[in-house]
Amino acid sequence: MELKSINDGNFDSKLSSKDAENLVFFWAPWSKPCEPFQETLADLAKTYDGKLEIFCMNIDENANMPATLGVKTIPQLSYIENGVISASLSGRQAKVKIREFLESVVSHGKEGR
Repeated sequence: MELKSINDGNFDSKLSSKDAENLVFFWAPWSKPCEPFQETLADLAKTYDGKLEIFCMNIDENANMPATLGVKTIPQLSYIENGVISASLSGRQAKVKIREFLESVVSHGKEGR
């Protein structure tokens, strides 16, 4: 599964899908921890195809939504539910921690349906 780009202008419309749980990966090109986090996320995302929609948002190019949502640390992977962040994982993370976070989101979605 490819990580899809999202921006301030299409944030709400992209996250309106009810077919999968929505995650947004907030990152910046200058942040050294963002690259390995994004690579791990892209690798793990294949496992969750159809269960998760994972979007990437460059905070340098899109400052409004991260500010509105209160994003203060990058890299940050956030579960967006009803327009607010309901769970996040931020900073340098091991692959196992990212996998655990993805599993928790998928499990939460199954309970809510």
